Amino acid sequence: MRASGRRRSALLVPALFLAGGVALPADNGAPVAAGAAAATPFIARNCRMCHNAVLKNAGLDFDAHPLPASLATSPEVWEKVVEKLQTRQMPPPPLPGPDPVESASLVRWIQRELDAVEAARPPNPGRVTARRLNRTEYDNTVRDLLGVTLRPGDAFPQDDSGYGFDNIGDVLSVSPVLLEKYLKAAERVSRAALFGPNPLKPPSDAENPKWENLSSNVGAQYLWVERVLAWDSNMKKFPIQLFHTSRPGTLDTSLISSDNINNPRTMNAVYDLPERMMAAVPAEWYMERKLSKPGIGLKFFAPEAFAEYVRCFNWKTIRGSCEDYRACATCDLEMDTADFRQGTKVTVPLLAVWGARSHTGIVHGDVLKVWKDYGNDVTGGPIDCGHYVPEEAPDETLGWFLKHFTA
Repeated sequence: MRASGRRRSALLVPALFLAGGVALPADNGAPVAAGAAAATPFIARNCRMCHNAVLKNAGLDFDAHPLPASLATSPEVWEKVVEKLQTRQMPPPPLPGPDPVESASLVRWIQRELDAVEAARPPNPGRVTARRLNRTEYDNTVRDLLGVTLRPGDAFPQDDSGYGFDNIGDVLSVSPVLLEKYLKAAERVSRAALFGPNPLKPPSDAENPKWENLSSNVGAQYLWVERVLAWDSNMKKFPIQLFHTSRPGTLDTSLISSDNINNPRTMNAVYDLPERMMAAVPAEWYMERKLSKPGIGLKFFAPEAFAEYVRCFNWKTIRGSCEDYRACATCDLEMDTADFRQGTKVTVPLLAVWGARSHTGIVHGDVLKVWKDYGNDVTGGPIDCGHYVPEEAPDETLGWFLKHFTA
């Protein structure tokens, strides 16, 4: 810190120093006052009156720092003196300041002597901390060196942080627990690097694995693409192509997560996962829990209507429903946004009815006003009901339909 402070001061010497409207002249080659013989009287005239053994203003006593010996024993004091003289802070107003030429000469002499003292000292590079990798760096290193994507760092203790960062060597420690984790990670990573992913729950029937087998790293040899990864097996999908072009037992599937559906670090996607989860339960059980409302249940649904919902609950309708929700957030949204920006509106008459006590009515309020931004001819209004408009208010719904289609 001392050396850097002096370097900063040295850079300022050739410039003009302004304080209280008085300019300190730049070095114009004027002879530098000789040694401590000139510096000591300067200090006595301009500084010692306040900074002596009795007053000790700002805790400074020049009697305790004689020149030139104190340049080596207390260089920080003289670095401060240089700063105060260069910036015209001392002596403080209204006391008269020293002669600018004399002051500049003293500054140059002090700086030269301080540099000489510093150069004579043995170098001190400081202490270098032995630094370990944090968890993220460990995972990245294993991946880059060995091509293994197991993320062993997830099992390590939480990294300590300092100043908002978790990769500072002075903060990161190596505990006995972490050493044990290192040994376990080394065994797991080396096995995966040499022999490939190790199945944690291998299925008894490799061509018909159960759901619990998919929650661990099962490896490509236990995946039958058309039945496990995706029911509709679209060859345009990258994962399907990936599996078909890899020999059994050679593919590390951890990147696409078909073998780690419970791993929060991955995309959590056995492909077509929503469809598979919905189709894995009885239709009646699913529809009962989907359609019922707290405190209301299914009272708005006639038995024959509920039975029709159950009858239509099959893979095709499940798939269509999920694809519709995906489109709402992707392609449909993009096309609607483009049309809206271009001023393109729906030209056919539109009917908009909604439940005033539904989520739509509570959150969006006047739905009709929203739709009028997208259609040229929009009619409709709220109905005093909840989410299931035709089931809860069949007569009012029918009235709106008749009015709309017979207009």
